[in-house]
Amino acid sequence: MSVRISWPGYAFKSKQVIIRDSSKNNNPILISKLARIIGFEVKCYIDVHRAIDGVDANWLLYPKGGIKFEHIILTKIIRVAKGSFQPILDVVRYY
Repeated sequence: MSVRISWPGYAFKSKQVIIRDSSKNNNPILISKLARIIGFEVKCYIDVHRAIDGVDANWLLYPKGGIKFEHIILTKIIRVAKGSFQPILDVVRYY
């Protein structure tokens, strides 16, 4: 499948990720496993892009801005094509 991340002010990312059910029956993947995979990819994306100045000040990643991985929640997963999912993320802002 491909995981797509579009973060305001930063480069778009689409990454192919191999997912398989561990049983011999080739069952569908559990949503919890898909969420863990997405979380891992979002963390990697943030780790790579946090040192880059983004265009939109409201969405700057820490340390340039205030958004850390811990502030991001997965609200929805949209299937955009067969084998392709786009996570819908939200930010919990602490003021």
